[in-house]
Amino acid sequence: TDYYLAYALSRHLFSGTRTAVFQSVESALPSMQEPVISQLVIDIESLTLPYFDILKRLRQLIKQRNDIQIFIMLSSRDEDLTTFISLSGPFYILSRNLRLPEVRHALLSPVPDYIHSRRINQLDWEMIALLLQGNSLKKIALLQTQPYHRIIYRLNQLITRLGLPSRQRFLHLIHRLNVTSLHLI
Repeated sequence: TDYYLAYALSRHLFSGTRTAVFQSVESALPSMQEPVISQLVIDIESLTLPYFDILKRLRQLIKQRNDIQIFIMLSSRDEDLTTFISLSGPFYILSRNLRLPEVRHALLSPVPDYIHSRRINQLDWEMIALLLQGNSLKKIALLQTQPYHRIIYRLNQLITRLGLPSRQRFLHLIHRLNVTSLHLI
C-alpha cells in the first residue's frame, strides 16, 4: 500500500488503536479471519493486481465475513470505474482527495450506500469474468447453460445499471478492470 497513506491512517487518524498495514490483499486476507477486525481500507490504485482480481477476492471475503466494512480509496477521475466498483459489493468508496479529517469522519461513521441493493449478482459477475478471459457471448451462453438471447439481455441490463451509453464503453471499462496499472491504458 501507499506508505504515506498507511502512516497517516496509523499515526494521525487512529493513533493508539490497533492498525495493521499490508503490502497486498493476499497478505491481509488471513488477518481478516480474526473477529476483532471490523474494517478494511484498501488503496486500490497502489496495488499491482488488476482491479477485477482484487474485487473478486473482496467479494469472497464478504461471503465469509459479512460483518466487515470495506472502504476502497479511489481517485475520482474515472466515473465508470467508480460506479462498477461500488456495484461490485457492499463497499464504501472514499475519494483519495479527501483531507485527513474527512477520511476519519468517513471511516468512523460510514453512510449506508443504497446502491448496494443494485449490486452485480454472481451470475453477471461470472459473465464479466468470462468476458475478461476473452470468451464470446455465445461461448458464455454455453458455459452458463443459458440461451444466447438471455446473455444479451443480462449484458444490456448490466450496461444500463452501470450507466454506460454503449457496449463499446463497457468493453473499455472491463479492459481497465483487467490491467495492472491505469497508466497502461
